[in-house]
Amino acid sequence: MDDIDLVEWLLASDEPSIRWKVRVQVLGEERASPNIQALERTIRRSPRVRTLLAGPMGSFRDGLRDPYSKWQGAHWVLASLADIGYPRGSRALLRLRDRLLDRWLGDVYYREFDATTKSGAYRKQGVPRVRGRYRRCASQQGNALYFLEKLGIANERSDDLAERLLH
Repeated sequence: MDDIDLVEWLLASDEPSIRWKVRVQVLGEERASPNIQALERTIRRSPRVRTLLAGPMGSFRDGLRDPYSKWQGAHWVLASLADIGYPRGSRALLRLRDRLLDRWLGDVYYREFDATTKSGAYRKQGVPRVRGRYRRCASQQGNALYFLEKLGIANERSDDLAERLLH
């Protein structure tokens, strides 16, 4: 199968997010075009998105799941939606955004302490500083900033999240 056949095969997929990825990320179509916006509306109504937004056993409706619960919490759902072409600016995502920001802007992420060893950095909750450098998994907050912006749901609290990345 050559490249052109592969693109044509992917464009014929029943999954709208695959067609979106090819059209936007491979062929360079603009997200603002009417055809891509129509495709994004199809993505919003797709079974994949309905499943993602329902969460395991209705956990998003009931607010039961930790926002960072591996591959199933709000953090991962929003990352997935940004990746598959979910439309920007959807009010349906604001509750998930707020729960996510509550998590990443919680008091523990403002609690900084000095640690002299790597093992000492794991003995307390908060953001350890070892030899003058903050130690954190910045991919968590960085990824959140990325998908909040890509989904068009970043707000003033997103600035606070960026500030936390500097510490």
